[in-house]
Formats: sequence, C-alpha cells, structure tokens
Amino acid sequence: MQHYNNKKIDAGLLGKIVLARFLALPLRTFDRLVIQVESSTGFDALRPWVTVSQLEGAQVEHDAGEAPQIQASPVLGKIHDMKNLYPGTGASGGLMFLYHCDSYVREYRFDEEGVSLMMSRPDFPAELAGVLRRLRLINTRNRLTHALMQAVLVSQAAFLRSGQALALLPLTQAEISARLRLESNLSVVADPGRISRLVRVLSIALPNGETVPMGGLFPKPRQVHCHFVDHVIKTEKIWMLQEELREPLTDGAIVAILECEYGLRLLRRTVANIRHDLAIPDFRSRSQRMNYLAA
Repeated sequence: MQHYNNKKIDAGLLGKIVLARFLALPLRTFDRLVIQVESSTGFDALRPWVTVSQLEGAQVEHDAGEAPQIQASPVLGKIHDMKNLYPGTGASGGLMFLYHCDSYVREYRFDEEGVSLMMSRPDFPAELAGVLRRLRLINTRNRLTHALMQAVLVSQAAFLRSGQALALLPLTQAEISARLRLESNLSVVADPGRISRLVRVLSIALPNGETVPMGGLFPKPRQVHCHFVDHVIKTEKIWMLQEELREPLTDGAIVAILECEYGLRLLRRTVANIRHDLAIPDFRSRSQRMNYLAA
C-alpha cells in the first residue's frame, strides 16, 4: 500500500520559495504581472488602504524628459554620465540610472493598521489576501533591485562609464550583499541567493548604448585577469606591426608587463593557464603562424 506524506510545508519556507521564483521572473513577465494586479478588482477594493508610489530616489525615463517606453523593455534601464549630460556646469561626473518602465520602480505603501484589522475579519476574501501578497512581493523585488543598482553604480563606476573591460573590478555577490545589509534604510533582506536570482534576469544599457547583463558586473578575479592577459596579447600584434617588438611575448614577459603597467601580479603558470582558457597559443606557436599579424 502506498503512503503519502501529508505534512504541510512550513509557511516560512514556502514564502522563501515563492519569493525566489518571483525574483527570477523576466522583466517583461514582471511588468505584465504588475499591470494585471493593478487592473484587478481586488486591487480596487484595497485602494483605501494602499497608496501607489515610486521608490525614493528612483527615476524613470519619462520623468527625466526622455521618450516614454510604449512597451516594457527587457532592459532594466540606462546609465547616464552626468558629466556628459551637463557639460561645462561643474557636474561632479556621477552616474545616474534611469529605469525604462514605471513597473520597475513601483512601490506600494500600506495602512498597516487598517490592513491588519481588515485581514482579521473571518469573512476576509482569499482573493484580497492574494493581491496583498503580490503587492508585497513587488515591493521586495523593486526595493532590492534599486538598492543593488545603486551599489553597482558606485562599485563598478569606471567600467559603467567607459564600457572598457579592463575597468572591471573583481566583485562578488556576497560582497554586495554585505554592503547592502549595512544600509539601515533597506527594508528587505539582501542575501547572496536573492541577489543571484535577480542578476540572472537583469541587464542594463551603458552610456554608449551597449547592453550588458547584470551578472557580468560581478566578475571573479580570474575573469578580470583574463581581460588583462587578452588585452596584452592583442596589443602585442600592434607592437609587432609597428616593429616595436620582434617576436611574440613569452608568458614571463606578459607577467612583467602586467605588473609594470597595471600593478597586477600574476604567476607565469597563471598566465599560461589563462592563455589556454582563451585558446591563445604560446609565443612559439604565435610566431610561426603566418596569418597571426593579419588576424
């Protein structure tokens, strides 16, 4: 005889699972959900206790005079370099992020006392309880997204301004999580797991128009080192064409250049391993390739 486990899942665990899935929603799906919730009869019934607002400090394109988005964008928003926006004004050169869609900055403020009293009634409709849960999920996602975006603007400012891979700094999601937890004004838990789920579905546009995934803003040291080794070997071609270099660089020479020019200390075997990962041959093979300089 087959037996089934009838134990109910813990409410706290269930809430974490629901939130994890909600954070992983693609942006367009998230936008449709916000629109559906706000157009529901349940939302209308809750309006006396719910105020629709916008995240403090967040700006949407149409608020800043940009052309409004007709449809939800798969990109969270675009970074603007204030120095370029307002040349000659003495602007500090900070970065500003403009969201593409109102749904991405939506925040609901509750009359908690009124909501608690309403929910305590035995005839409180389950439909309204579901709407309230979705509104709180939207708040959590948007608050965490905005806090994460502001932290990244500071941590990766050089890369976000230039778009140059060499400007990327090693940064882990655990480090960002620790920074966000220190902020007293953040009302949601910013653990690495939640951040990881968010960055998988988010991308942003740089000032030059290039779109980059948010996950790419959290490179491991090895990924950063790959950019530098690749850059030096690509520069090697230019030096040889200009006859400043007679033969390709050895791994030891690359190590010396990285330390002298960029203050980056790597072992020779580390450079060799990175070359292998990038499918770049050693200096002997590069010198024998007839099409090397034309590549």
